[in-house]
Amino acid sequence: PATLVIIAHEMQPLIGLDAPEYVVSGVPFTASVTVDNTTTSILSVSMDMVAPHGWRVERIGKGSATIKPSERAVCAFRITPPTNASIERFRLENVLTAIARFKAYDGNGWKDIGELKCEQGVGIVPAVDLLVRYKGELLNPWQELSPPILRWGWGTDVFVKQVPTLPVDFD
Repeated sequence: PATLVIIAHEMQPLIGLDAPEYVVSGVPFTASVTVDNTTTSILSVSMDMVAPHGWRVERIGKGSATIKPSERAVCAFRITPPTNASIERFRLENVLTAIARFKAYDGNGWKDIGELKCEQGVGIVPAVDLLVRYKGELLNPWQELSPPILRWGWGTDVFVKQVPTLPVDFD
């Protein structure tokens, strides 16, 4: 379903953050900050990226731009997580923050109008990561592929589902 929103007054600029959902520790990746000028003013924007402690962030290209109404500015960053970063699949611990600071031209000069932030969690996965599927269902490795002692359950009521050895596909 589509939603149509009609706003009778000027909107603020929009900021976006585009980064991979999952990365490998020690392997650089590219993330970008986008700013859409949805106002009726010419904007000067400076874009920055903040990563968790120990991560390296390098700006690729210019970090500032002047954007006319209905235009977009993009700034890319090369980000490298530390080589000893822990596996974290839930994307809660490692948050990237895109920051855009704005100035508007009012005919007489530039005036500061504020900043916007956007956040995205990034998961850390092993260099070789696989998901095992059996008959189209994802097998949870802690319950299906590990020894019975590590499976869920209490005492003697641990249910161990037997998985036959059949071809599986890998993602």
